[in-house]
Amino acid sequence: MRVFINLLFLTFVLAYSPSFAAPEVSGKITPAVLDTTPLVGPVWPRDQSPYNFSIYGGFAGGNFFDADKSISTSVIGFRFSLDSDLDHAWDYNAEINSPANLIGIYLGRRYFVFSTTDLAPYYKLAAGTHLKGSDGFANLVEIKRWQFRSSAGIGNLFNLSNHLYTEAGVGLAVVGFEYFAVLGTNFNF
Repeated sequence: MRVFINLLFLTFVLAYSPSFAAPEVSGKITPAVLDTTPLVGPVWPRDQSPYNFSIYGGFAGGNFFDADKSISTSVIGFRFSLDSDLDHAWDYNAEINSPANLIGIYLGRRYFVFSTTDLAPYYKLAAGTHLKGSDGFANLVEIKRWQFRSSAGIGNLFNLSNHLYTEAGVGLAVVGFEYFAVLGTNFNF
């Protein structure tokens, strides 16, 4: 059996034609041309800097702490954004709800619907809580204070170099719904 395998091996090795190892090239070799066009569409002014700070104001209403008590407040807030790429950004929000003396803290993810348009429409999903100064540590452990928000907005209102935006949305918590609408201005750095 060993002899048969050796003979079979030698037959295939010696029968192989070395003329196929380097075939003759006929014709002219043309160099490859690299495509230098970007993979994404046109870039809108938001991508000047990945860091974005904004100040906004508006109104909010709904059930903040009690299911039976609905209140309406004015909102003044700050948003720091870290733009990951043209499709999404991380938002860190802190807001003050005026007559109710509440401080809202939210972490959200903004998803741009058409990142190549001038208006930059987006939707956002966020989670956060409202803090009340008199409640101390209960602010963080009470489940009724935490809420999930979904909102939609226009990131470049009136096409003013990405300085004016608007956003409206709803929040859902254990105690009920909240609604809000804000108008803000961006500062890129």
